[in-house]
Amino acid sequence: MKKLYLLIILPFLLLGLSGCTQSPESVMKSMIKNMVKTSSYHYDASIGLLGTIPGLAVVVNPQTASNNDNTKIKISGDVDMSDPDKYLQLINIVLGQGDNNSDQNLDFSMVLSSQETYIKVNSMPQVTGTDASALGDDWYKFDLNSLGSEAPVDEQGTELSSADLRKIKSLVSKTQFFQIVEDLGQTDLNNINTYHFRLKLNKSEIKQFLIKLNKIVDNEQLTTDEEADLEASLTKWEKFEPEVWIGVDDKLLYRVELGTNIDDPDSSISRVDAALNFSKYNKKVDIDVPATAKPFDLAEILQMPDLNNPTAPEVNLDDFDNMSEQDLQKLNEMINQYGGQLDNQ
Repeated sequence: MKKLYLLIILPFLLLGLSGCTQSPESVMKSMIKNMVKTSSYHYDASIGLLGTIPGLAVVVNPQTASNNDNTKIKISGDVDMSDPDKYLQLINIVLGQGDNNSDQNLDFSMVLSSQETYIKVNSMPQVTGTDASALGDDWYKFDLNSLGSEAPVDEQGTELSSADLRKIKSLVSKTQFFQIVEDLGQTDLNNINTYHFRLKLNKSEIKQFLIKLNKIVDNEQLTTDEEADLEASLTKWEKFEPEVWIGVDDKLLYRVELGTNIDDPDSSISRVDAALNFSKYNKKVDIDVPATAKPFDLAEILQMPDLNNPTAPEVNLDDFDNMSEQDLQKLNEMINQYGGQLDNQ
């Protein structure tokens, strides 16, 4: 009778046990779906770069940058997605080379919203040809479209609709971004029981995700050349194998680590080490959008002459010995712009 009883309940026991033990792939799928559903979270990131970043000496202390190939970036932020029509993110970024001496680092904060982007410089090294004191302690509206591109800005704007955001969330939840390389077991991470996996990028899935994302955001298909460039970029990143820690109970992402050498002759960076931590999921976040932000004026920071009333800039010839190549290039641009204004008068 006992044997008959065991035979009857054995399938149910096995079914119950199988339901308590998820495969790494199912954990990853659950994690992505749960991350999409979160309303808010906090994150901290630490990034170390070995190599030279072009133009970094203009931003950080030139004397330090010229003798140091280590770049350290620290990022912390809060994300608020509780209102589907109002995305908010507060970010603080510290970028420098060498030690943590504040006068050698660029420290700034940003607020990203559905409508505007704002920036406030907390500290900035003195660089020849710039005047960081002009920024004061004020917030500035930052037009990302005005930097790095000469393409005209879409007059209708690029703000995504609620329907577009829902499409993106659905696309994210259906995409298998990573493949499991190794299951490293369960680990206690800051008193949270987590699954620990080593992953690699799922190139084909990510490629299709980016193609579809571009269609949603820009309503355009990638060209043949753009697809080829995307394929080449993903191939470079395909060899990277980050490690992740995912909560056993809530299937949320709590930590990502990546350390890899960059074997690319075209790259000035030879190694990247990064760690990203997530916390405070679905907690109330208070992010204040600056109400009195000023328009960001790069010409003012670079001490360019007044274009409406041009006057010759004051130049101390003794400074030329201490100027970097980037500083000289900026000075040349200022002089050319000043001369052009005189020609138009």
